[in-house]
Amino acid sequence: MQDHKKYLEEADRKNAGRGLERVLVDFYTSLFDYQQARYAIYNELASIGGFLNETRLPKIDTGVIQLTDEEESSLREGMRDLLVLVNRYNEGMDFTHLQKAFAMEDNQSAVHIRLLLERDTNAMAARASDYKLGLDEFIFVLVNWAKPYFIALSEKRGIGASQDEWDREVCPVCGYLPDMAMTLDAEGGKRYLHCALCEAIWAYKRMACAVCGSEDAENLGCFREEGDDRYRIDFCDTCRGYIKSVRIPKFEEPQNFDLTVENVLTVRLDASVMQKGYSRP
Repeated sequence: MQDHKKYLEEADRKNAGRGLERVLVDFYTSLFDYQQARYAIYNELASIGGFLNETRLPKIDTGVIQLTDEEESSLREGMRDLLVLVNRYNEGMDFTHLQKAFAMEDNQSAVHIRLLLERDTNAMAARASDYKLGLDEFIFVLVNWAKPYFIALSEKRGIGASQDEWDREVCPVCGYLPDMAMTLDAEGGKRYLHCALCEAIWAYKRMACAVCGSEDAENLGCFREEGDDRYRIDFCDTCRGYIKSVRIPKFEEPQNFDLTVENVLTVRLDASVMQKGYSRP
C-alpha cells in the first residue's frame, strides 16, 4: 500500500493542492493514517479473500462473497473506528443507524462489501435512506472502509498486477470503478485507470469513455485547466460521466505518483466539471 499520508504532506508543503482547505488536508491525513493502520491489521489475517475466483476476471465474484469470522470481526472493528474518525471532522453526520446495523446484525461486513461491489445505485440509495444518510456520504464511507482490506487482499494474494487481456472500464481485480486515470508520455500517451477501491492499475483504451465504455468520438471530449497541462478531465456526452487524468512526463516514474492522493488534490476540477452537468463514475 502506498504511503498516502506522506505523499499528501509533501504535496501540501509544495502547495500542489493549490489552496486545498486546511480542514480537508487534516481530514485526509487522519483518514490515510487510519487506512494504513487497518491495512497492517488485515495483512496479518491468517486467511483473506477465500472467495476469489482465480480463473476469470474480475477476480471477485460478488455472488459468493463469504468472510471468515476473523475477517468479519476485523472489518466490523474497522467500520467502528472509521465512523468515529469521520464524525470527528463532520459532527453533523449521524451514523447511529449504520453503527447499530454493524453492532447488532450478523455478517454485515460481507453484506456491505457485496452491496458496494454490485454497484447497484438503487439498492445503495435504499440502504443509505435506511441509515438516514445521503447516497454520496454512504458510498464514501463504504469505499474508505473497504479500501485497506482490498489492498491487503490484492497484495497478499498477488492479484494486483495489470491484466493485459482486460480493457474494460471496471477493475480487473475487484470489479469496482476507477477514480483517476493517468497517461504516460514515455509510452506515447498510453492511458491507465486506477481503481478507487483496491488501487489496482490497468491499461485502458485512449479513445473510450472510462465510465460507460462508449467509443463514439463525437461524444467524447476533454477540459484542461488553464495554465497547467498536467491535468485534464475526460468527459462523455453519451453518459454525462467524466474522469480526471494526470499526465506523467517522459522522464518521471509512474510509481512515484500517488493517484489516490492526486484525486484529493484536484477536487477543484471536480467542482468545475460538475457545474457543467457531468458526474463521476
